Amino acid sequence: MNSFNVPVTIFRNRVWTANFTLFDAEKNPFDVSGDGLALFVFPTPPVTGSVPVIANRNPGVETNVVSFVTPDAETEPLVAAKPYTWQFVRSPSGTTGTTTVVVGGPLTVEDSPPWNEGVSP
Repeated sequence: MNSFNVPVTIFRNRVWTANFTLFDAEKNPFDVSGDGLALFVFPTPPVTGSVPVIANRNPGVETNVVSFVTPDAETEPLVAAKPYTWQFVRSPSGTTGTTTVVVGGPLTVEDSPPWNEGVSP
């Protein structure tokens, strides 16, 4: 699978959790805790200057494990069946103007299934 064509499906109006574990070319974990990290969602196709419809810039980080939690209030405005693209980007600490897309791809948004009152998950 191409790391720039990783399909993801989420439910609108529900929390979206995305976890990533990063390794170097030799498959060793590397510390990204001081880096700038973000998860973006853009209308498809993204073009230079596109404004993200979701911009999560506050992940939890433990050495090489990055966790983004996007609240349901931020996924609520997304439109089911409308094409979106997601990107996880990294700006290494100590660099200026160097942002790379780590992984990304098409994002499918579906309407949330109805809650079943009185039914435990």
